[in-house]
Amino acid sequence: MARLRGFDVLTVAVVSAASVYMGINFFQPIVLQQLDKNGGLRPDIDVDTLKQLQVPTTERSNQDAQRILKEDEQDLVRGLEPSPREK
Repeated sequence: MARLRGFDVLTVAVVSAASVYMGINFFQPIVLQQLDKNGGLRPDIDVDTLKQLQVPTTERSNQDAQRILKEDEQDLVRGLEPSPREK
């Protein structure tokens, strides 16, 4: 019976940790966007990297996301092209 309880505790702990992690990842962009809109972001903390992870919510941010994806795709293609020595 003790093994079953130990397994139950472990399962609850893993599910709880996963829920907290996924909840933070889901709500973080929403909270950052609202704080930015309200002027509540602290200037001494760099959140630019966190802002880049936001889900696009406007037409402009959709265009920015598409531009970033195209740049990443071009970088990937450039990395896969054979060097002049190999041609």
